Amino acid sequence: MTLEASLILPVIFAGIIFTIYLGIYLYDISVMKQVAHIAALRGSQLTEASMNEVKIYTEQQLDKLLDSKILMKENLQTEIKVSYGKVKVRIIMNIKIPLMQWLVKDKGMGIVRKEAEAVRVYPVNFIREVRKRNERQISE
Repeated sequence: MTLEASLILPVIFAGIIFTIYLGIYLYDISVMKQVAHIAALRGSQLTEASMNEVKIYTEQQLDKLLDSKILMKENLQTEIKVSYGKVKVRIIMNIKIPLMQWLVKDKGMGIVRKEAEAVRVYPVNFIREVRKRNERQISE
């Protein structure tokens, strides 16, 4: 029994460690998508601010959200693009997977990219568009 246990026990421990690591990996990927979406949405709600102010505010929100939620923060990069009608947030993280450096020659396997985009809706323009649609529907 000692011989069998010495062969099976390392396999069981490796399986448990792999499962824990996979859970952390999947958690970080889902949190990255959620954080990118929340930051883009919060940045898009500043309709009266300039594009630079929106970018700074979105960066602050992104940093605050990432600090409290991401577990593996290795090589984390963020990109924020603000235009007249959109706020786009991209998060890129290089997750180092143990033992994969020797098994897989593809260096881009641990790179995860998540992005989200939110539309900046200006209240005055939105109300005008709704009125135009209503007038078109009434006239038809």
